[in-house]
Amino acid sequence: MKLEAVFDHIGQLPTVPSVVQELIASFDRDDIDVASLATKVSKDQVISAKVLRLANTAHFGSPRQISSIEDAVIVLGFDKLRTLVIASGIAGMAIPIPAFDKVHYWRYSLNVANTAKLLAKMARHNGEVAFTAGLLHSIGQLLIHIAAPADAAAVEKLVASGASRTASEMNTFGFNHAEVGAELARRWNFPQLIQDAIRYHNEPLKQEPFQPMAALVHLGEYIIHHLEMGDEPSELIGNIPLALTDKLTLNLDRIAESLDGIREQMGSWDSLIHS
Repeated sequence: MKLEAVFDHIGQLPTVPSVVQELIASFDRDDIDVASLATKVSKDQVISAKVLRLANTAHFGSPRQISSIEDAVIVLGFDKLRTLVIASGIAGMAIPIPAFDKVHYWRYSLNVANTAKLLAKMARHNGEVAFTAGLLHSIGQLLIHIAAPADAAAVEKLVASGASRTASEMNTFGFNHAEVGAELARRWNFPQLIQDAIRYHNEPLKQEPFQPMAALVHLGEYIIHHLEMGDEPSELIGNIPLALTDKLTLNLDRIAESLDGIREQMGSWDSLIHS
């Protein structure tokens, strides 16, 4: 199967809401009209309802009840609102794939996103960009499942038995989900920084020049995978590639100290998935 053939099925993917596309594109802009974007978000009743519900959860620690999108801008700030809207719009997309575990897919992606954001702040990178890249890092899997359902199901079985997803995809298709996801992000006109983070998140240490966002997503995925597996913190920290943390100037002790908080937040986005 050729990579181009996968995109013959792009019309079967749900459309990313226009306001979400605009907010993701705004990472590349300095002249953001916050009031105008807030008004556009308010006009999408489904996304607005999800954003307000999540904004009022303990996870975001709002000092008072948030009753409108304009209120959210004031209380949370534009950056946090943008993250909430992107998460609500992307994780709310219907997935037209039979027997696909939508709940686990989006929970895992949101948890990777949240962890990548936390690590980005430690490493003094843009946390909102890291969150968005983490949320979208495996979006290529969806299109592969739509384009080649039988082969994709076979890959899932291999992964469940412990095989590498990337290697299994390369052996089966000749390409992997990161390549598909990056091309999808390009066609959706997402910033180059996010396209590159998606494309290189599997093996960030092999890319020159080094892509910090890809590395942050990779590390976020590593941490969530091992927390889901129930690994001991000492084992998790002990197996993190030092070359990766060195390039990101991340301190292992700080990462270790954050693990309990990451674990506690792993269900904090579920209202976006079940609604």
